[in-house]
Amino acid sequence: MKQAIKRFFIVGAATTIMMAPAIASADDNITTSDDSTTTSSESEPTSSPTSEPQSRAERQYREKIDARLEQLRQNRKAKSTESESDLHSKLDTAKKKICENRASKIDELMSTMKTRRQNVYDRINKIVTAVENFYVSKGLSVSSYSDLVAAVNAAQSATQTAMAAEQAVPNLDCSGDHPRADVASFKEKRQESIDAMKAYRDAVKDLIKAVKSAAEAANPTPTATPQEGSSNAQ
Repeated sequence: MKQAIKRFFIVGAATTIMMAPAIASADDNITTSDDSTTTSSESEPTSSPTSEPQSRAERQYREKIDARLEQLRQNRKAKSTESESDLHSKLDTAKKKICENRASKIDELMSTMKTRRQNVYDRINKIVTAVENFYVSKGLSVSSYSDLVAAVNAAQSATQTAMAAEQAVPNLDCSGDHPRADVASFKEKRQESIDAMKAYRDAVKDLIKAVKSAAEAANPTPTATPQEGSSNAQ
């Protein structure tokens, strides 16, 4: 039983930790300059319906997550070197041609980035279901379990919202009034979904840690007993 518990939680914890590269891979980025637009590799995700927090605790956790995401957003905005006038200006003929030559690839890679996020999100959901089922089936007790689940649900809701915003960004229009702003918008929505996914992952890791501790406490490793006939007397 002890080994079964250990295997279950080692797999779960390792999976959540291994998600980090998939959530924020160094290859998962889009950069733009005056004369080029470059994307890196990432397939059209199925859209996830957004859900609002149901309980008071979930709403409180959601508010904290939203405040944290907003702070990260403001930090990025403060560091940005792109001016609003540059972002909202049309491309000249030469730059428009470059944009058109790359637009289909850019759209394809944007779609792949969305799919990557969806796949990670689905994997985390499966882990949550497995941990909750384990908790119930083993009759475990964790004093903070309801709060931990509320935090997980709130983070899941925030992730759904962020992913929906990322998926809603339209394809690149090189003839539009602000193609640079469209790319910048996608980059921002992508980063917001990454930040939300990290919050979801961390909430799940906290839940796993608590349930794992409860499982180990309920099934402690047997202590070694003195051999029959032995004596501790000096």
